[in-house]
Amino acid sequence: MTAIQPSRGRGRPVLGAVFGLLFGLFLTFDLLMMSVFALDSVMVIALPIIMLLVGLALGILQPLKFLKR
Repeated sequence: MTAIQPSRGRGRPVLGAVFGLLFGLFLTFDLLMMSVFALDSVMVIALPIIMLLVGLALGILQPLKFLKR
C-alpha cells in the first residue's frame, strides 16, 4: 500500500489578499463617485474587507491553474 502524500499548495495568498484589497478600494471609490451609496454607509468599510478575504481565498485555492506552462 502506498500512502497518499498531501499536496503542498503553491498558491499565493499574500498576493491575492493585496490585489483583493486594492480591487475593493477601487470598487468602493468607484461606487462612491457614482453615488451608489453614501460616504457614511457601512459598505465603505465592509467592501474592501470582503474583497480582501475573497482575494485571500482565491490566492490559497489557486484557481487559475490553466495559466501555468
